[in-house]
Amino acid sequence: MFRRDSPDGEDFEAQRAALVDRLAEAGRFERASTIEAMRTVPRQEFVPESRREEAYADRPLPIGADQTVSAPHMVGIMCDHLELEPGDDVLEIGTGCGYHAAVTTEIVGDGTVYSVEYVDRLAREARERLADLGYAVHVRVGDGHDGWPE
Repeated sequence: MFRRDSPDGEDFEAQRAALVDRLAEAGRFERASTIEAMRTVPRQEFVPESRREEAYADRPLPIGADQTVSAPHMVGIMCDHLELEPGDDVLEIGTGCGYHAAVTTEIVGDGTVYSVEYVDRLAREARERLADLGYAVHVRVGDGHDGWPE
């Protein structure tokens, strides 16, 4: 499903675990559900191929259309502050590459994640990527000010 090793042999799974451990130990986020979700979602699948070796650096990375994927610590902080629980329904404004939606989906489990993205290409790519990785996120193109009317 996703490649665990970059061409030069870096182990993405180990990098992901080390990053999450460092961020949790630093107090960036503390909820067990956030930590587990961050350990599970393969961020390298959400960044351009040319940036995969940077996937587990704690910084935003460009994803095209003058947009970035948030730094991992920010995704964790946002999830912690939302106090998400299994079964929650969530509306995300700004799908981007879909990484935050995937982390949110891991936390809410049987809940539903809806995500609105203004940039058509990003929405299409995120929808496909999320589906390919097994995340049932509802993604639509639109203006976040309008929410998800129905």
